[in-house]
Amino acid sequence: MQTTYPTPEYWSTPSVRAASMSPVRSRSSTWDSVYSLDSQRLSLSNFEENEKMNHVMRIETPKDWCRGQAANVNWTILDPTFQPAVLRIEVCNTAWDVPTTIAEHAPNTGMYEWKRVHWGMPIQGDYFIKMYAISELGVLELVAQSLMFAIVQ
Repeated sequence: MQTTYPTPEYWSTPSVRAASMSPVRSRSSTWDSVYSLDSQRLSLSNFEENEKMNHVMRIETPKDWCRGQAANVNWTILDPTFQPAVLRIEVCNTAWDVPTTIAEHAPNTGMYEWKRVHWGMPIQGDYFIKMYAISELGVLELVAQSLMFAIVQ
């Protein structure tokens, strides 16, 4: 009997995306995650939850972006006791599973300039920005998510 790829075992193996996600953590529970080696990217499941969540930061909704041009991301710290040194900034779209990382280690200055919006990003709406605080051990914690905006050109 000839075996074809993928085998039945391939389809019965749970994928990484099907793995159970831990609930969104607060800053106080992040310490526990450092020792559990749980470094999953945290995500909000939908925007209704985003509106209910008490973020420690607020991202100003970007004006429409143009491909090939610089784009600014501005934010405000809402909780003065929360001062991460660096942030990870990602651009996401509701139609995609994989975000575009625009800054791995952006300084927490309240503003970041993305030098050039990628030409490969489709002209459409439903883009949003996610910001993560990065601990000294590299653990990501979702701290803010913007409202929707568009790439128009």
